[in-house]
Amino acid sequence: MAIRDRGKMKWQSASFLPLAFEMTSEMFKDQARTAKPILDEHQTEEFDLRIAYATEYNHAVKLTGI
Repeated sequence: MAIRDRGKMKWQSASFLPLAFEMTSEMFKDQARTAKPILDEHQTEEFDLRIAYATEYNHAVKLTGI
């Protein structure tokens, strides 16, 4: 009875994990430093209306806080 083992081939896909963690931490590093804007009630209502309109008519929306 022969052992059907993939050996190294089984673990080669896991060799990229340290690089992937480094890349994702680098990608999100800049996002953590930006301060989130404080929105007043009128701005949040405007965002809600834009999102509702976009979902109803299947449009893309770009929201900015400033």
